[in-house]
Amino acid sequence: MFRPTFARLYQEPGFWRRSLMHLRWETKKILDGAYIAPKDEDLYLFNADDAVTRDRIVVMTDQSEGGHSTADFAIVEEQRPADPPPPPNTPSYRPTIPRVYGIFHGTISSKLPNQKNRPDVNRSGYAGFKTAELGRTILGKRNYDLDRYHMLAMRVKTDHRTYFINVQTDGISEDALHQHRLFVRRPGEWETIVIQPDAFVRTLDGVMSHDQTAMITRRITTVGFSTTDRIEGPFKLCVHSIWATNQAPADAVEAVEVDGKREWLDWGHGVPIGDGRLY
Repeated sequence: MFRPTFARLYQEPGFWRRSLMHLRWETKKILDGAYIAPKDEDLYLFNADDAVTRDRIVVMTDQSEGGHSTADFAIVEEQRPADPPPPPNTPSYRPTIPRVYGIFHGTISSKLPNQKNRPDVNRSGYAGFKTAELGRTILGKRNYDLDRYHMLAMRVKTDHRTYFINVQTDGISEDALHQHRLFVRRPGEWETIVIQPDAFVRTLDGVMSHDQTAMITRRITTVGFSTTDRIEGPFKLCVHSIWATNQAPADAVEAVEVDGKREWLDWGHGVPIGDGRLY
């Protein structure tokens, strides 16, 4: 059962109800002194166990530009027995295998759109999803404030494709994103990945921006994933949760470290390199 946290209150349906609940919540924070000594509980942007966040997903493909890739996002609930208790003399913490999770799946096609209609499109093969923006209130547009959190965590299970983590902020350009490669260690298994905000790279229309401004973490609007390899065929990415935290889970691994080495992304060729360059 989820408590009425910041994110959940903002996502309740109905403009006036959302506004009233937001005013009540802000008043309670003032009376409790939360602005002076904030309680930095984990802030979930997506959680498959929570109907409020899991139903607010936007799917995108190259079909918006005449492409032929397909994608869907569905919530799956597995029916299986409960996990057995840990054996004696073993660590109390064990990573759990989610029973409820989201599946982002479909087929990538690199076939170009009809060039008579879209001569400006010279490459295709894209699919992605993101969380929907928070609903407006009587106080105006609302964003996620992650300024007090040190890392973004996600519980995922990938195939062997290449994916990006995408964060959008309430900035000047709607086409600007902060992106990072989703480095995993064990494709096909559940993993918890953490990444610090300053590890993201600012891009514009998928190209690394020369103006590398820091992410405005107090004005996050959406977070999501996208395919990047443009290889034709099916794909499947399972996601249980995405959250901001100051305490990494015991089984978490950093997205910027692969085989014990810090990795960067070669934005010119879409492959990781290890010499500290971005391109």
